[in-house]
Amino acid sequence: MNKIFTALAITALTLSATTAFAGKNKTSILHCGCSESGDAMVYKEIRVSSKSKGHRNHIATSTDACLTGYEADGSEIYTDFVRIGSDCTIEGNLTGLSPCETPMAGDTCGAEIIQ
Repeated sequence: MNKIFTALAITALTLSATTAFAGKNKTSILHCGCSESGDAMVYKEIRVSSKSKGHRNHIATSTDACLTGYEADGSEIYTDFVRIGSDCTIEGNLTGLSPCETPMAGDTCGAEIIQ
């Protein structure tokens, strides 16, 4: 019985230490991404790992495609956008991202590419 209790205690301590450590390695950013409906690109406040690298690619002039609906046959319809704003940090530090100066969550950060 003591061995089971000891094993459970060690597991619980390890999990709580891991959770506490992981929480300290998060950064709050404004991410320029597709809106829920896909008809715009807007800033969303998210928390990411302080080691995240992909958001460095979300800069002004980069492009993305947003899912806006489906054809009658079930095929997906996408709209292409160009970012007019870059991802930025709200709290914490993420290599390659500048601190947010003016954008806020919900602000538009992309323009539709007319083809």
